[in-house]
Amino acid sequence: MSELVSYVMKSEQLIEGYRQAGFRCISVGRTTWLLDERHVALALPTLVDIYPSRQDIQQLFAHKVRVASFPTCCDSIESNTVEYVLMPGDYDISNVLPRERRQTRRGLEWCKVRIATVDEILGRGLEINRHVLGRQKRSTNYLCDARRWETYAKTFLAMPDVMPFVSCVDGAIAAYLMVFLVNQTLILMHPFVDLQYKKKYPFNALLFTAITQARQKFGPLEVSYGFESVWRMKSLDHFKEGMGFQGKRRLRISLFSGWYKHILWPSMVMLLNAVPVVSDRIGSRYGALVREKSDGLNWWRHQGVIVE
Repeated sequence: MSELVSYVMKSEQLIEGYRQAGFRCISVGRTTWLLDERHVALALPTLVDIYPSRQDIQQLFAHKVRVASFPTCCDSIESNTVEYVLMPGDYDISNVLPRERRQTRRGLEWCKVRIATVDEILGRGLEINRHVLGRQKRSTNYLCDARRWETYAKTFLAMPDVMPFVSCVDGAIAAYLMVFLVNQTLILMHPFVDLQYKKKYPFNALLFTAITQARQKFGPLEVSYGFESVWRMKSLDHFKEGMGFQGKRRLRISLFSGWYKHILWPSMVMLLNAVPVVSDRIGSRYGALVREKSDGLNWWRHQGVIVE
């Protein structure tokens, strides 16, 4: 275990990596926040509970932040999201549910999973990023822009506690992901697949192999697939459960500043959900934002503060 501790990435190293990769990071109080192009601030590391003060949030909003999002813990507020985790211990095919087990076995038969080269992540990884984000009708600058992606990928792939994997079908890269070891947790980053290869189950094989090989290198640590899908994509969350992940209840707070908070109203949720097509694409996420806003206000009231 002493060998493991000698190269485990700490929070400070993760934050410095984001800074070196060109991200805007703001340190307020005891927390460092990552600001994206939408002026959304995420507390780093994104899965660790924090407890900011009123002054911290006010100082953060002074940087033109529209939304501050962070996980925390509060006995008076029920959890509002789920983090999918594999608990520390052994992981083999018996941990996978029957349907995903069959798919994983076929994927392992049809696909070759291996450590990726930097050039493969820079090239084919970028193509898969654009494919996935285009399919989801969203844009994330550092995942789609070639220069931003190169800087980001090269920065983190140079670290000894980041492992990149690819899954290949007939020699073509069909899926990739990176495993980050941060504070004794293995975090799955960018678990993306090109759906033209989905019938060969490259991602089942990739996920299963990446977990087993990362644990062989770093130890039988907890593995995090992150919070439930932002757009409440039930099929993705069911897949995580099928691959052996358990849903751990968490509380995620979103605090809204300026005009942005005025567009989030419960009555709008009812209106959006009344139209099936709109409900499937927008209504569920909008409703989640309203709940996070409400929970944010309740959390601050519990602290004796109301954010205006």
